[in-house]
Amino acid sequence: MSDILTLYPVMTPEREEKLGYVTSELELVYDENYEQFPLVLSEKSGNAKNFKAHLSDPKCAWYPETHNLIIRKKCSFSDVDSLFGTKGIVPRGATIGIACSWISTRSEHRKTVPFGELRYGDNNKDLVLEYAFDKALIKGSLLLQTILYLKDAGVIADGEKHLASKSGTILGTLDSGEIFVDGNGSVFPIGVVNCPGKPLWWVYYDSIDPLVDPFDEDHVEIKFNSAHPNYEALKIEGSLKESPLFLEVISAALMIIVESVKESASTEWDNILNGNGFERGSIAEAVYYFISKLQWDPASPVSLASSIHTFFDNHLQGGSL
Repeated sequence: MSDILTLYPVMTPEREEKLGYVTSELELVYDENYEQFPLVLSEKSGNAKNFKAHLSDPKCAWYPETHNLIIRKKCSFSDVDSLFGTKGIVPRGATIGIACSWISTRSEHRKTVPFGELRYGDNNKDLVLEYAFDKALIKGSLLLQTILYLKDAGVIADGEKHLASKSGTILGTLDSGEIFVDGNGSVFPIGVVNCPGKPLWWVYYDSIDPLVDPFDEDHVEIKFNSAHPNYEALKIEGSLKESPLFLEVISAALMIIVESVKESASTEWDNILNGNGFERGSIAEAVYYFISKLQWDPASPVSLASSIHTFFDNHLQGGSL
């Protein structure tokens, strides 16, 4: 059944329209070297109130394992009074809380972050959400929801007994967005490990079927070893332009990934080159993106290495990395 029976009135599309709820586009930034840099939502579908998108960094410097993530947006409410009283969803003397509820699928972290309140008489009210996610907190995707909840019922009048009265009761969801922060949402699958005695970096590749297996850390990842004495020289928290060593490692690792996919795909390699037969979010889709959009040439190891370096050289000169 698609309908959920509740014992009290909750938000409906009609009530939301009357409320006049408007939200700005989500702003995403990260901190680096005492500055903030913007992130971009690409491959976006839906609208500001219900969307899915992939997170990307024009500098190619942001990675969920090594950087924080800050989100900001503005929420506006025009007819707040419509939520209160006998024809609303809470008693007239109640306080409604506004919160951002988030969950990161692969890290299994979740939290509800209050960022405002609504009371009777608060018509034409604006609220601002700003929240910072620590590094290594988000994996896979980030689901964000703006919710209304009953913070305090206040004094309940005789004609309001049918309304929600228990603090913490969820009254409705105003908007929802899912942001893919790694997998095929990131160009380079990078992870940081602490393994004393092991090399500075290596490529982890474990795929039986790259046309199906997802492009995530369970199947393919460039691992950097923070315990290695030369780790700091990589300057992994900076941009590729700031670290020639980091750039060379990334170039070599990506070549290994493409060659590994070519080997494991076997007879299906031509399908990958032609953009056929693979699932969305798969390793094969990522490699197809590298070849078709970034113009890497997989005809031979020599041509692949050369085209990867050419790609980075051109983008570094253009200032986009």
